[in-house]
Amino acid sequence: MTQRTARAFLALWNSISGEGVQKEYETWHSFEHVPERVGLPGFIEARRYRSTANPLRYYTCYWLESADALATPQYRDVFTNPTVWSARIRPQMRDFFRMPCGLGGAHGNSSASRLVTLHLQSDDADAGALIDAALRSITSKAGLVSAQWGPARPTSDFPLANVDAGAAAQHQFVVMLDHLDDAALREATQQLLQALAPGLTPVTPPDHFELLTQVRQDELLSPLSARQPQRPELLSPFIQGDNA
Repeated sequence: MTQRTARAFLALWNSISGEGVQKEYETWHSFEHVPERVGLPGFIEARRYRSTANPLRYYTCYWLESADALATPQYRDVFTNPTVWSARIRPQMRDFFRMPCGLGGAHGNSSASRLVTLHLQSDDADAGALIDAALRSITSKAGLVSAQWGPARPTSDFPLANVDAGAAAQHQFVVMLDHLDDAALREATQQLLQALAPGLTPVTPPDHFELLTQVRQDELLSPLSARQPQRPELLSPFIQGDNA
């Protein structure tokens, strides 16, 4: 994260329709879509990840000054008026799931390329304190390079609807665990889940990812007073391929 303080984050999981669209999706997501989002008011940075188990599955974390970043006219505009390339890619998206979260806690002074995401649920209003204490303990013993968590604030106020994640509990949380390799992350993940049971349970199995790219608002080249530029020169080869 940058020197600006993040107090919220947007966790976003998705898959794509198949290998045939992957090169275009990676180009669009890396060079047009994520920079466009990061350039919006209240956004700080984004990190993009790809699943180590399924190369067609992705996770993106957008760090925000506050959850208000998701309620600005500029954020609504990028949804309701997508770029030509975004409109072309949207039908290829699968298993879309989006969770705005407040930042409940962050532990560790660094980051690593391997990530596990957890979507947890609990009937206990104080479950967040249990998550924070467990992460502090594991991180302090070098079981994790870093960890962040936050209470989810689900909302239906966006054009792309979530798939049903099956969570019925009143309180939901997203947890992100960083470490150096998958084996260490598996061990830390199991340690965490054991420490949290039975009060907190996973909604879905842990997801393992590797870092692809990181985009920070203070490193964008275009002025932040306007929407970030579209990239038609990068889209053009894919359109030409359609007509070949």
